[in-house]
Amino acid sequence: MPYIKLPPVNAKHGNSGTCKNLVNYLEKENKNKVSESQELFFNQNDDLIGKTKAERIIAHDVTTLGKKDAKFYEVIVSFSKAELKGRTDEDLKNYIKNNFAQDYAKSVNGKEIDPNSIVFVAKLEKERKYKGVDNEVLEGNKKKGQLKDGDNRHVHVIVARKTLNGRKISPLTHHINTTKGTVKGGFSQNGLKQHIEESFDKAFKYERAIEEKFSFNALTEEEKIVKKQEVKAVKIEEKRPFRGLSL
Repeated sequence: MPYIKLPPVNAKHGNSGTCKNLVNYLEKENKNKVSESQELFFNQNDDLIGKTKAERIIAHDVTTLGKKDAKFYEVIVSFSKAELKGRTDEDLKNYIKNNFAQDYAKSVNGKEIDPNSIVFVAKLEKERKYKGVDNEVLEGNKKKGQLKDGDNRHVHVIVARKTLNGRKISPLTHHINTTKGTVKGGFSQNGLKQHIEESFDKAFKYERAIEEKFSFNALTEEEKIVKKQEVKAVKIEEKRPFRGLSL
């Protein structure tokens, strides 16, 4: 399944100001590359978004937001080797352009959100580096900061806190479909993961094994055993020859 990460707010840079620091960070793979080879930001409306324009898009409306209120969030969409196989860069970009806003909007509980009102910019990245906590580094086989081998393409999405029509969305909230109190509605991170998996499979006609499914991996070990047995029984039944109706 695509791995979806919603990073906690960075303690140093935060997300209560502009997204300039995050945008600059996401320019790291463009360093020392000629302009024709650089990856630009994109969204559902534009394929050629530079740094300054990306910041301006995300800061489209900060009215009614307090000085300490979040102005944007980040969502990282990563893919398995199997999911990346045979996909071009344009395939992945088009998938995000055509599906991210819909999946994000559907994950909001208690509010009906128009997907076309979701404001975001995204950037395709191709590199991953080993961190100090990775087993390969701890075991001495790799060095911290060393590039990982293989296809490591993934997408960073910066989403504005407010939609085009002024609705506030907070994907890091722990409230889920609440009807009372200061925060009404909420956001389902599990729902987002499920929606992205489903839209990916539909977009690419990807035949996902049960072990790859988000719903399966959310089960306990005991429940996984039962689920596998159920799937096996269904497959056996499907392979049995049809003998027709008895008279």
